Amino acid sequence: MSSVPHAVPSRMTHPVAALFGHADDTLLAWQQACVQAAETLQPPPDPERLAKALALAQDGAVTLEEDGAAQVTSGGTRYRVEADGTCHCPDVQHRGAPCKHLLVRRESGK
Repeated sequence: MSSVPHAVPSRMTHPVAALFGHADDTLLAWQQACVQAAETLQPPPDPERLAKALALAQDGAVTLEEDGAAQVTSGGTRYRVEADGTCHCPDVQHRGAPCKHLLVRRESGK
């Protein structure tokens, strides 16, 4: 097990940040480390979906927007992948796993 290279925030750091609407460097570093750890623990994407996502990227089917979202054109339909990483396509709703639109957004990641 590896350690986090950041100081662990005190028990009061989160409530104080929430109460006063600010966060210190220790809290921000800890939150970023937690996000990275969560992403590492996620299962890898389905290879077939990843291949389809990379094909979409190579075909120029992704347009990144100023708000951080992306428009992905697939099969003549445009799908919006939100900046927070959500897609509302039928595939992701049916399977409950990342769709090719979400994967291509991650790969485009700018």
